[in-house]
Amino acid sequence: MAGRTCSCTKGEAAAEVEKPSHLLTVAICEDTLVDLLAQRALCAEALHCATPQARRRLRELLLRSLLPGGEHISPGRN
Repeated sequence: MAGRTCSCTKGEAAAEVEKPSHLLTVAICEDTLVDLLAQRALCAEALHCATPQARRRLRELLLRSLLPGGEHISPGRN
């Protein structure tokens, strides 16, 4: 599975997913992440979310990065 990223889906147990050894866990300020996405300095496809909540929040931040000026999107139920 070298060179591929993996993610958990709803029907897939986390223990069953192989985690590539080259993944690094980091914490980043949401505003900084939005800026990097908006500047196209970071590709959302390169990010791996460990939880469904993180995946939802990343989706919201990605949408926010597409708005002029990165206006705030209030989190809603999806």
